[in-house]
Amino acid sequence: MMFKGSTSIILVGWLLMVTGDRECSWSRTTVQKVDSCPVNKSTYEQRRMEKNCQALAELQHCTTPSNFLYHCLINEYGDALIEVCAPIFIINGYCAEYNIIGARIQPHYSLKCSDINPPCGDRYNSTDAYLYTGCYDIVKKNQLKTNVNTNTVSSTELSTTVGEIPVKENSSLETQPALIAVIVIVMIAVVTVVIAVPILVIKRRGYPCRKVSEGSPEQNPLMPLKKSTILSGSVTNFTCDRSRYEKFINLGKALRDTLLVEGDTLQDKMDENKGLKDLLS
Repeated sequence: MMFKGSTSIILVGWLLMVTGDRECSWSRTTVQKVDSCPVNKSTYEQRRMEKNCQALAELQHCTTPSNFLYHCLINEYGDALIEVCAPIFIINGYCAEYNIIGARIQPHYSLKCSDINPPCGDRYNSTDAYLYTGCYDIVKKNQLKTNVNTNTVSSTELSTTVGEIPVKENSSLETQPALIAVIVIVMIAVVTVVIAVPILVIKRRGYPCRKVSEGSPEQNPLMPLKKSTILSGSVTNFTCDRSRYEKFINLGKALRDTLLVEGDTLQDKMDENKGLKDLLS
């Protein structure tokens, strides 16, 4: 029983070492996206020296310093290349990737070694990923597709924007005649008011009825003065309020027409009235 318990503890510890140590947050601090990865030994050594992973190898606690090495791998999405200092890992049958979220090197399960050209090895160290350029080529193809899609979307948006410009211009052109019509109507109304107001004021105040240069007001008893200037016993000018006497004049005309018999004249009626007056007296 004690042997079985000890075996279980050893297995659990081994699993923790294998799985739990796979995440290395130290490696995440060294991640850098690059345009290309080395494809031969000399370029690999040059880039390894520039990255200088040895400076951090003594500080990190993910693995032994000798296993904390330079890598150039694809990312977890297969659309970018990454330089990183990370613990070495053995890859079986797939392209190698560095997962930024998990902070670890692992197989890129959507890219089998047998599906790329040239194919990668069935089993290889993650530091040897530079030997299998077919994995890098997939990234370049994915980047090209992304750029094409981005350009297509940009072109569509540009076409839509350019297509909208004439519509806006036409709309403004269509509103101009309506605006001009409103302005013209307002101007006509203003001019009409300016002309009509003085006329109405003049009519309400009255207007000259007769101009007399000689004589006195008594010579015109039916034309009362509204405004007059009397010089040397003569009236030089006067006006009358026509509306106040028109109804009496019209009433007199109607009465005259009623009294006159057809064929009679006003003089006949006057003579007749005079004879009647003499008879009564």
